[in-house]
Amino acid sequence: MIKLKDKSPFGQGRHRCVYRHPDKNDRCLKVMIEDWRVSKRRKRASLLSRTFRPKRYFQENLGEMHFSEIERKRIGEKAGEFFAQSYGFVETDMGHALEADLIMDHDGKISLSLESYLLKYGMTPECDEAIERFWDGIVRYGVFLQGRPDNVMIRRLADGSCHILGVDGFGLPQLVPMARWFSYARQRFLRKRRMKQDGMIKKILEAREAGEDPGDKGRAL
Repeated sequence: MIKLKDKSPFGQGRHRCVYRHPDKNDRCLKVMIEDWRVSKRRKRASLLSRTFRPKRYFQENLGEMHFSEIERKRIGEKAGEFFAQSYGFVETDMGHALEADLIMDHDGKISLSLESYLLKYGMTPECDEAIERFWDGIVRYGVFLQGRPDNVMIRRLADGSCHILGVDGFGLPQLVPMARWFSYARQRFLRKRRMKQDGMIKKILEAREAGEDPGDKGRAL
């Protein structure tokens, strides 16, 4: 059993805490801190959604593992270009944890979220290019990532370029998955997600101009 209670997470969302794997430098462990049965997502869902959606829709670790498996089968090694890969569950003293890639810069430091990067550095040419490559790729391959700036990490490479990878916000929320069945619906759906990201980026840059302190947002607690 892996002991995590005496360790501090380097990241925390609304539903999960994320720890460095104590035995594997390139992996992290995601632990649920919210009971999916009483989560806000499930409470807000319609009766139809609660009845017909599988448990993995409401329990993020299960949903992420399923998404990773499906995409690896569908597009093979290409999946690793778009999001952190998941490798299964391990037992910890805080319950089952999902083992996944730890996104790090070339110098070994944990990468920043896109949100934190933008607050700290602004929209650099390298970041702008990385965003374009990210969306070109997921539209081409039909990878359903949410793309929120707090759900993607921006890895800085040794040559000065950047690479964006999703670490949360996986899957297609449609109960009837039209975007998975039809290419025109998929492109339309993903274009809307891109537009939503663009709007969020604009607000982040405005916050930076207003002097908001990024602190350790998106990187460490």
